[in-house]
Amino acid sequence: MSNDDNRPFLIRGYRRSDREAVRKLCCDTGFLGDPIDPVYEDRELFADFLTTYYTDHEPESCFLLEVDGEIRGYLLGSRKPLRNQLYALYQNVWLFFRALTRYFRYNERSRRQQRVRS
Repeated sequence: MSNDDNRPFLIRGYRRSDREAVRKLCCDTGFLGDPIDPVYEDRELFADFLTTYYTDHEPESCFLLEVDGEIRGYLLGSRKPLRNQLYALYQNVWLFFRALTRYFRYNERSRRQQRVRS
């Protein structure tokens, strides 16, 4: 298989060793394809919110796009929607309190985003 540039690509299952690369890609593309940093500076919290359930609790439902040995894309899914929803409820409360403890360390733009999401 190859893409338009004739560079080989591979779609494969997620491995635990891919976790940091998925989190980094999430933050590097999380603002409409651009890095999240100008809008929200807490990359760890952002990646926790969007990826942790999938990578840590349903890794068998995660797939990666690899180009020349580099992870360039991912698809995170769930085959257990009730479990996912229960986790999201718990996670939202937990992340809210984590964000609250960090709130005054954020720059003004990040604090504005925090207020919008709450």
